[in-house]
Amino acid sequence: MDDKIEFIYRDTNYKYCEEPGERTIEVPIAWNLLARCNYNFVLEVGNVMWHRAGRQYMKWHDVVDKYEVCPGIAENVDIMNYNTTRRYRLILCISTIEHIGHDRTPYNPTKCLNAYDKMKSLLMPKGLLFITWPFGYNRNIDDHFFNDMFDFDEVYFMKRISEDNKWEECSIEDAKVAKYNDPYPAGNVTIFGYHHKK
Repeated sequence: MDDKIEFIYRDTNYKYCEEPGERTIEVPIAWNLLARCNYNFVLEVGNVMWHRAGRQYMKWHDVVDKYEVCPGIAENVDIMNYNTTRRYRLILCISTIEHIGHDRTPYNPTKCLNAYDKMKSLLMPKGLLFITWPFGYNRNIDDHFFNDMFDFDEVYFMKRISEDNKWEECSIEDAKVAKYNDPYPAGNVTIFGYHHKK
């Protein structure tokens, strides 16, 4: 995909990045958040940003990923078992939370909520937790969201609108009927949730 082509999210223009599926919009939005906090006191749950920036990026923050092994990952642990006294200004969880408790045994449909609470506990005062996931991949987490189990302060939605992976903002009504891998591969509607530590 051409990095010069732009999409609009929250009245701001972003450039698509060369990532498949929903990552093409998630990564540039996450980069903007990283820049706003000067890349300091950041935790990433699920190793996504490294694939775009490489080892240099790992110097800027901690990364926890249970399964992926590569240079710079702070720990290969489940986020529920991540023990640290550090508190973070920004926590990123990009298309990862929908896998927690869902993809591997033992299956636990509420573990994503426990992980959400754990991440919130690691924020410093006025810190920000930024979470994304594609609707339709894990119907349990979608149902938790629609049943108000996530206390996001802000929520936005983006919908894929073309085979060549273009996206636009959409409503919660689009999210309610979204399917994974239909009509396009991977996510077709993605949620962007923000929780601000009071």
